[in-house]
Amino acid sequence: MMQLTALGAGPAIVNDMCRPPAGTVAVPFEGLAPVTYQLVRRRDTGGIMVDRLASQLLALRTAASDLQGSA
Repeated sequence: MMQLTALGAGPAIVNDMCRPPAGTVAVPFEGLAPVTYQLVRRRDTGGIMVDRLASQLLALRTAASDLQGSA
């Protein structure tokens, strides 16, 4: 979506972790409800690498919650 904005197709609303492409500017967009993310995966596929990735994502979520709680 950001690349389409850079090409002139129109605006995009993205997460604050997204870095705007050259030639664009990021403007805070106030008033939206908080975003809830969910980790979705199939039970019958994956393996150790998928398990590792899921564990790391959940650890990041916990760390982010801890940081927000201390702010």
